[in-house]
Amino acid sequence: MKKIFLLSLFSLLLSFSSSAQFSNAIEIKSFPYAAFLPQVPIFPLSVEAIFNDKFGVEADAILASFDDEHVRIFYLSAKYYFVPRRGGDSFYFGAYGGIINADEDIITGLGGLLGEKFLFRNNWMLDLAIGLGLSPNTVEFFPYIKCSMGYRFNMVKKEK
Repeated sequence: MKKIFLLSLFSLLLSFSSSAQFSNAIEIKSFPYAAFLPQVPIFPLSVEAIFNDKFGVEADAILASFDDEHVRIFYLSAKYYFVPRRGGDSFYFGAYGGIINADEDIITGLGGLLGEKFLFRNNWMLDLAIGLGLSPNTVEFFPYIKCSMGYRFNMVKKEK
């Protein structure tokens, strides 16, 4: 499980490192679910590239274990920020696509999301989002729920 998580982490960072030269900022986010659910090992990781003040692309990987079942969730989302205060923050809407792999079952889906990102001093941040979509292979709802904390690495210095 740890090898899969580390491989996913490395893949996410590698995929966004190639786009870092074209982005204004890179954000790395997670949420310490283990503090709230110590009986369920959950490893979330998210990386977002902010390309300009109003547009960002994010990749999420969530790995979890429930008894003998292993669940892997991967999302890719694009976000449009309304009235950003410091660029890539404030209320946003977007679209996402994802894959949920629970042992033998694989579910894919597409949907829309709404969220709010709060950027604090020293580039610490909180990202809250909810979304709903459909899975074409099962004709069921495909959820998106996010509560993550992270840090923003500014790639371009803004002039004052």
